[in-house]
Parts: sequence; C-alpha cells; structure tokens
Amino acid sequence: MLTLIVLGRGGSNENNNKLIRKFIKKKTDIKNFSIAYNKKIQDWMNNYPRKLFNYKLANDIFYENLKLLLKLLQSFLEFIEIFNTNLSI
Repeated sequence: MLTLIVLGRGGSNENNNKLIRKFIKKKTDIKNFSIAYNKKIQDWMNNYPRKLFNYKLANDIFYENLKLLLKLLQSFLEFIEIFNTNLSI
C-alpha cells in the first residue's frame, strides 16, 4: 500500500474541518443551510486567527498578498510601457 504524505496540508485541512464542525455536524447535508448561513461560517473562518499564519487572519494575509501582486503588476505594466516606448525610437 502506497501512502502519500504532503507536509503542511493535511493538518491544515483537518483544522478547517474542525472549525466548520462548530457550525455543521459531520455527515449533515449542507443543502439544508442557507447561502447566508454558509457565508456567515466563511466570514467567521476567514477572520479567525491562524497559528499557521503566526496568528494573523486569513483575510489579512489574502489582502496583503493581493496588494503585493497589484504592485508587481503595476511595475510590470510600467516596464512594458517603457520597453514599447524604446522600441518606437
């Protein structure tokens, strides 16, 4: 029997499941819950401090990375603009 171990993923997934179980019992059909209720759980989980992120919130990590990505994209677009300007000279 082959067992695949992926470090850093299994525990995190199990922790997420444990957080969800605070609201929804195991083997419960989630079709019985409203979208608003599921959104409430999602918002709670995204604003829960995570040890994995040094007790930062998942939302904060997401927006910090999004900000960095947008800065990189802006720099790239500026580079392309300068490159294209130099080509036309």
